[in-house]
Amino acid sequence: MDSTITTLSPAFTLCPTDATIFTTFPGTAAETLTEPAPAAGAAAFGAATGAGDEVNYNKGIVAIKSGDYAAAVNYFGQCNCVNAALANVLAGNNNEALKKLNAENKECPMSYYLKAVIGARTNDATAVIENLRKACSLDGSFKQLAATDMEFAKFFENNDFIAITK
Repeated sequence: MDSTITTLSPAFTLCPTDATIFTTFPGTAAETLTEPAPAAGAAAFGAATGAGDEVNYNKGIVAIKSGDYAAAVNYFGQCNCVNAALANVLAGNNNEALKKLNAENKECPMSYYLKAVIGARTNDATAVIENLRKACSLDGSFKQLAATDMEFAKFFENNDFIAITK
């Protein structure tokens, strides 16, 4: 993030009213945040208002990282992406999250993993096993993650689950 901010600093100076620059800065900051957005990032989001859906998408990422899941759902709006689905899962809207993941229609391991989490939260063992199998086949690193993810605690002794996460 520091190198991006350093790179964009001259742009802020030269074009202080260009909403595109303000969209890029907080978006870059949002992807790397480990804590809620700093005041500078929040100010940049305000300056970016009106620059398009990207601003709300970036605000949604910051809201997830800040733990404000209802706001994140609102910011993502009609976006059918993994982050919008994640915001809905975290806000307790499993059905809406699943709709977004199905509408996204991508071969993304994270989408399948999130579908497996939704399956676990809704007591749908078939959805857990099928989606986790697909996620792990696309990206083997999900095996280790799933093996210790408490979302799947009641499946830790399930033979299919064990086979998938080996």
